[in-house]
Amino acid sequence: MGEHRAAAERKQAAEHRALAEEHERAAEQREAEHAAAAEEHERAAEQRERRAEEAEEHARREGRAAGFHDEQAAERERDAN
Repeated sequence: MGEHRAAAERKQAAEHRALAEEHERAAEQREAEHAAAAEEHERAAEQRERRAEEAEEHARREGRAAGFHDEQAAERERDAN
């Protein structure tokens, strides 16, 4: 009876080890998926930052162009008077 019990316990231990390994693999997979998702979000954030910088630069150029055109219009108005 002792040998039968020992064999049953070893079988249960092996099943627990297999389950533990399965959980470990699943955890590693989830960790890899989360790391990939985090990297994707970081790339998206960097892209948005670049777009924001481009929009700011575009706004500055438009502002300078508008100021130039306002200056020209004022100059033409002065010349007309």
